[in-house]
Amino acid sequence: MSKVLREIVTKEVLELKHGSSHDIDHLFAENYERLVAEGKLTNVCCKITPELFDRLTQTCAFLNISKRKFIEGAIIQGLDDASQVIEEYGLMDHLASESEAMRKWSEERKTAEGVQS
Repeated sequence: MSKVLREIVTKEVLELKHGSSHDIDHLFAENYERLVAEGKLTNVCCKITPELFDRLTQTCAFLNISKRKFIEGAIIQGLDDASQVIEEYGLMDHLASESEAMRKWSEERKTAEGVQS
């Protein structure tokens, strides 16, 4: 497939998969109050540098997507990446084994204190 044809096909596939950014943002805006009232939306807020904000604004304008959609995608990607690293390094198994060791240590300590009394 030629580069141009691949780009056209990719664009159409992604639009079909994700819908038009404008349409999604419009539906979101129309239903915002209802979604908040139903507890289906939560505000995530943080302070960022003006330079980072400008970069975000410029990038979103260039890509013609909302900041909300861009930030939501970044959060999802970050959480997916973190989950992958946690799994890759076996952190949950490690914490579970440490927790079991701490439980046994605590029980032994209580038993030893009971014997001393």
